[in-house]
Amino acid sequence: MTRKIISFLIGLLLLSVLIWITAWFGVHRLNTLWYTNLLPFMLGFFYIMNAAFFIIFSYINNAPIKVFIKKFLLLFLVKFLIYFTTIIVVLVFFKSDAITIALTAMIVYTIFAIYELSWMLTMIKRKNNNK
Repeated sequence: MTRKIISFLIGLLLLSVLIWITAWFGVHRLNTLWYTNLLPFMLGFFYIMNAAFFIIFSYINNAPIKVFIKKFLLLFLVKFLIYFTTIIVVLVFFKSDAITIALTAMIVYTIFAIYELSWMLTMIKRKNNNK
């Protein structure tokens, strides 16, 4: 694995731990209605998904632009469908916590997406500057 992938994975792990600590000490202590016990599993799932897709992204980043765009859009679609399907399945099994789980998933997804996007844009900029 390259150094940038390892840095990304370490940063993603630290972000996951920070989210969990913030949720545990902040939300769980103040109001248990807005804390879901599925959060550690959710963070693990999002970590694995983002890590896998970032590794794939880092390999397709070197492709010619037309190939890169096609593969990136396919990668994004597959990632979105996996997230969507998983959240729907979880919501079906945990109907009593549906609102809390849905809100938590949206917040965690947004935080992870911002982190991943910042790394992706940096990699694309570096690639373009080296040409």
